[in-house]
Amino acid sequence: MRKNLFIVGLVVVLLSMTVIPAIALDGDEEGPEVPKAPPRTRPHGESNVGHLLLVGKDADTPGWDANWPGPFGLLKYNLEGETFDYRFNGHGLIPDTTYALIYYANLEPLDTEWAYSTICLATGVPNNGGNLHINDANEIPTGLPIDEDKNTYDDDTDTFGAKIWLVTTDDYNCETGRFEPWNPTEYLFEYDLITYGYRPPNIDD
Repeated sequence: MRKNLFIVGLVVVLLSMTVIPAIALDGDEEGPEVPKAPPRTRPHGESNVGHLLLVGKDADTPGWDANWPGPFGLLKYNLEGETFDYRFNGHGLIPDTTYALIYYANLEPLDTEWAYSTICLATGVPNNGGNLHINDANEIPTGLPIDEDKNTYDDDTDTFGAKIWLVTTDDYNCETGRFEPWNPTEYLFEYDLITYGYRPPNIDD
């Protein structure tokens, strides 16, 4: 019953906010199935636009189950280009709190002292209604994900891609790229993995 309510609520919100690709949901008890991300280089003739849903997650569950209904965000981005262009809209956030939109990469070794690398993409402050709008672009010559990212391929879900999170700058330092402290109940996490392919500018001889 809980999963059915989650699916219905998700569909209603997505249809009311924007048109994005359908998210496949699995019928087992481990939570939604993560669909495959688009390839790093888009096939000729296909759309260059990607969409990502960000939701709160329960870090105390094995599969980091989505907390729904609850705060959420929608990211619209280009799959390839000279810069990573994106538009983010967040809802249900804490007003007057600075948030950072980041790329989070898991590195080796994965042990109790988490090894990771991040890119601080942009920051913003929600209005009094808890709504946040970010429209920005970043030059990322490595593309997303970086080669060292252990999320580049997931044997369990057959997925390839990068994690995009929305976190508070009270916990995350954009200059150092580190979390101090770590409060996942206040963040939004990827509902899927994404890819972005860097395309160098054309230089005329």
